[in-house]
Amino acid sequence: MKLNLLTAESKEKFRQMWEDDVPVSEMARHFDCSRNHIRNLAKEFGLPKRAWHYAPFVDLPVEEIYRRAALIRAENLKKKQSEGGDRWNETIRQRDTFSWNGRNFSRFVGALVLVLVACDVADARPRRRSTGSFAAVPAGHSNASAQAVADACAAMGRLAHIGGNPGPEGLGMGPTPESAYRNCCFAHAGIPTVDVGYAQMKNGFWCCCRRYRR
Repeated sequence: MKLNLLTAESKEKFRQMWEDDVPVSEMARHFDCSRNHIRNLAKEFGLPKRAWHYAPFVDLPVEEIYRRAALIRAENLKKKQSEGGDRWNETIRQRDTFSWNGRNFSRFVGALVLVLVACDVADARPRRRSTGSFAAVPAGHSNASAQAVADACAAMGRLAHIGGNPGPEGLGMGPTPESAYRNCCFAHAGIPTVDVGYAQMKNGFWCCCRRYRR
């Protein structure tokens, strides 16, 4: 609605409604325009600004406040039930009862996926494997050095101490020589390493023997 399209009769109607404090939303519906346009027209017509209207606060007893709040809740509930019908009742039922079709089921599936992923990661992580702590020196091998012990462990297919070192000795296994070195016993004890040996097993893993100083 444009200002130049208003007739004298429409302008008079506009002024009368403005002065009678007719709500802007109602004026907008009457003239088929937006509320902002109604305000702009009032400004262009030179009409006075409307004063703010407010209802003074009434000091009500607590019981009366609760009563009015209950009435408002009941009216809102009745309105929603009339608008939604069975759908609203079903929503209330699902809210008050456990439902596998809603948020609870999504949470269960999410937790299950996290557990499965964690298990897969744990299974895929390289581990140090040991089937025995001590063993005799295999035939054709010796324990004279760390490399000799590593070769003997690779031939046996497991980690085992076969002696030959007067000081502490650590054995480790991993997918790479570096990881096997880090997995050795006493690797983080701060003891100086005096001898080290590596050998690859038949399964592709590496074993490492570290000999430390007393």
